[in-house]
Amino acid sequence: MEPLRLILFAMLFVCYLAPSLSAQETDARIEKAKQQFESAIKEARADLIKELDDKVESAKRRGSLEQLEAINHEKSAFLLKGSLPSLVRTTAYSADVKRAIDDLSDVFDELIEEAVKNDMVEQAKKYRDELTQIKNSVAAVVTPEAFSQFEILEGINEIAPLKLKAEIYSNRKYV
Repeated sequence: MEPLRLILFAMLFVCYLAPSLSAQETDARIEKAKQQFESAIKEARADLIKELDDKVESAKRRGSLEQLEAINHEKSAFLLKGSLPSLVRTTAYSADVKRAIDDLSDVFDELIEEAVKNDMVEQAKKYRDELTQIKNSVAAVVTPEAFSQFEILEGINEIAPLKLKAEIYSNRKYV
């Protein structure tokens, strides 16, 4: 009878530890996703700062004081406030940030789905709130102005993504 009790105790102990191991695994997934997100954001920032620095060097070579001051002003605004500069192209930066957000969202969405399936609704809400908070912290970076905007004047009602070297129709106004 004693070995049976020992086996039963071992099974109960494993069942008790299984959720905590799963929680540790979940925490590890979140931490890894956050690290990848932060790394992608840092890399995107570094690339944009390099473009601004290149623009500064170009303005110095040309001897253009006004342009140099404007670039330095935009660079400081970007570094201090996160404002996107207008003197360099920021679409690649915004796209990189958006991709990082999407990758992070995918991980959180999976965790939220798993939590709901396991009847852990409060945990799912915490994941959702954390993701929302992260998205809001970088929301100013991905602005609609950074991407192409268009207005359909007449005719076609279907909206499709713009692609490089795509034919542009005359019934639309592009910005």
